[in-house]
Amino acid sequence: MLAVGCGSREPERPPAPPPPPPSPVATVIDAPAIDALAAPVAKAGDLGEIGEAQRYSDGVRMLLLAGEHVYWSTVDESASVTVRRTPRAGGAVETLGTTSGDGVQDHRNFASLGDKLAVLGAAKAPSAAAVAKSRGPVFELAGGKRHELARGPAGTIASTGLLAHDGKLYWTARGTTGSGPLVETTAKGATRTVLCEASGGFACEHHVLDGAPPIASDGTSLWRIGARVEKLTVTCPDCTEPRAAVDDRVLCTPTPAGDAPSATCKPVASLVALDGSGTREVPGARDVQLVTGRHYILHEDGQLVRRTGLDGKDEVFAAGVELFTADERGVAWVGTDRHLWVAPHGVAP
Repeated sequence: MLAVGCGSREPERPPAPPPPPPSPVATVIDAPAIDALAAPVAKAGDLGEIGEAQRYSDGVRMLLLAGEHVYWSTVDESASVTVRRTPRAGGAVETLGTTSGDGVQDHRNFASLGDKLAVLGAAKAPSAAAVAKSRGPVFELAGGKRHELARGPAGTIASTGLLAHDGKLYWTARGTTGSGPLVETTAKGATRTVLCEASGGFACEHHVLDGAPPIASDGTSLWRIGARVEKLTVTCPDCTEPRAAVDDRVLCTPTPAGDAPSATCKPVASLVALDGSGTREVPGARDVQLVTGRHYILHEDGQLVRRTGLDGKDEVFAAGVELFTADERGVAWVGTDRHLWVAPHGVAP
C-alpha cells in the first residue's frame, strides 16, 4: 500500500493493461516455415480432458466425427476398449459401451456403420484345439450393451482394423499370428471374405488402411477394394510402409527403426499415386486426410497443417496435436494437453 504525505496528492496509478489481442487469423506460409508458428485458423472449442493419445499402448486410440457428436475410444491396461462421445458443441460425456481387444492392434477399433456403431471384439480364449473352429466376432454397441453383428471365417479369434465405407464395414479377422483375411460386413450382418492372398512372404495376412477408398495391404503389396478386388502394381518406397489411403494416393511413412530392413535407409514420408504416376515426398508427415478439397497433414512435431491441392502452401491449423479426425464440417483432435478440441474448417487458404 502506498503512503501519502500530508498535503500531498495521491500518486497517479499506472494505466490499465491493454485488452488481450483477438484470436489469431489464418496465416498462409511456405512449408519450411511452419515450425515457427502455432496459430490456429479458427477459434477452437475445448471439450475437456479425455486422456493421452496413444497408438500402441494405454490411452485414447481413435477419434470419429459423426453427426452432432465427437466419438473416441480408450484402451486400458487390461486391453478393454471403451467408446464414449460428447456433443461437438460441448456438453456431457456419454459412455456407449466396452468391448475386449488385444491391446496392440486396436488403434481403429470402432466405426459408424449407418445407424450402427460397430466395435471390435475377441472370442473367449479358445484352446489350441478349438482355434480351427473359432470365428472372430465383430459387435454392435447399442443401449450401453454389446450385441453380435457378425463373425469372421473359421480359424480366426478376433476382429481388428475396422473401416466403414459406402455402407459396408471392412475389417481383419485376426488369427493367432495377429492378422488374417480381410472381411466385408453389411449393416444387416451379411459377411464375406474379400481378400485372403499369400503375398510377399505373408500368408493371408491383410489389413485395410485408414482413409478412403478402401485400400488393403499385407505390409508390402496393395489391393484396391471395391466391387472387385484389384492388386495394384505400386508399392511404398524402401524403408517405408503404407499408413493411410488419401483419395488416389497412399501415404507411406518410415518403417519403425527396429523393423527397418536396412540401417542405411533414410526414408521420407511420401504420397504414392495408385495409378503409378509418381511419388510426392511429404517430409515429417505421420497422417494425412483429404476433406472438403483440403489435405490436412499431421507432422511428427505435432503441427497440423492444411493445404488446398498438393501444390498449395501449408497453413497451420493447430499445434500440439497428437491425433486428429475431420469431416465436412470441421476437425477434432487430441492435444498434448490431453484435451479434446474441435474447430470448424474456417476460411479457405
